[in-house]
Amino acid sequence: MSDVNSMKQKIFLNHLGKYVNHGSLNKSDVLLGYFSPIAPFHKNASLLSSLHSKLNSESKGTIKEKFNIPQYQGTNPAVLKVSDFIREHVAEYVKAVIVHGSLASNEEIAYSDFDALVILKDSTLNSPTQLINAAINLSKCYSLMLEFDPLQHHGWFAMSETDLMNYPVSYLPPEVLPFCCSLNGPVELNISYSITPISDSSFFKLVNSLTKQIQPDYIPKNLFYAKSIMSEFMMLPTLFIQHKTLSGIYKKFSFEKAKQYFTTEEWKVMDEISELRRNWTKENAMLSFDVPCVMSVAKKKKQKSHAPLLSDQLKKKFESGLSTRMLDFIDTLKLKANET
Repeated sequence: MSDVNSMKQKIFLNHLGKYVNHGSLNKSDVLLGYFSPIAPFHKNASLLSSLHSKLNSESKGTIKEKFNIPQYQGTNPAVLKVSDFIREHVAEYVKAVIVHGSLASNEEIAYSDFDALVILKDSTLNSPTQLINAAINLSKCYSLMLEFDPLQHHGWFAMSETDLMNYPVSYLPPEVLPFCCSLNGPVELNISYSITPISDSSFFKLVNSLTKQIQPDYIPKNLFYAKSIMSEFMMLPTLFIQHKTLSGIYKKFSFEKAKQYFTTEEWKVMDEISELRRNWTKENAMLSFDVPCVMSVAKKKKQKSHAPLLSDQLKKKFESGLSTRMLDFIDTLKLKANET
């Protein structure tokens, strides 16, 4: 795919992700959402349709793969609740609704969040009216995800049918798809992508973001910010391996592969964060609104600010210099990323 088409797709995917979660694309939309949560969806539907129409619908990828995504067979009540809502309100607008991560593999723990990708039909994106209905109901689904994990820092990942023809490998690597489950019946995905390596931009973007967020002696002000920074930190092994191997990897397998590049002492902080993940509790975290509801940036901001304070154990861990150790690891990671 040419640089121009790649940029068009990147802009479209960025806008679509925001749109299906809360409808707002800019600050004025956020303000509008305070008065009417559904207003941004109506305001921006035509723009999303226009951006979609400019995508290259012809396959330029030299690699073509087919994935048969099975129906979710687990018993997690939150997943079943979202699945029921999708079947009733969203199914006609989507090609697929896919859950990945620990929920898909039935390995969820208290720390687990709701990792999900929605692939909208091209016919939905070509019709602003259908797109509005689809996005409003997907936003309601987002509120159900937050009911499962009130501390979740992300919502839907989203793409269109057209994007499958020039599949964005850095968005959700093809290597992850065999470990996914469908929430709207078994689905066959045919994708095409180029043999060009996964972009390094995701790795360096995360490294730079964490370096800005984590200051020496940084202590998160509540559990939302603690989980957010820990979750981002635990993405480093995945993106590091993708940077080193120039191909995607399922997150679950990335830790052991990445660990081989580090000494036991260098890797120790990753073990610390992993231990905090295993012992995580969210019993005091709750929503500040009833669900299902249309999410808005305002609701999400309120949810962030009203999250429970850090437990004594977690606070002591950060007070012991955890943030400094995280920064030291990032510095080491950058050095090893540049090694040949």
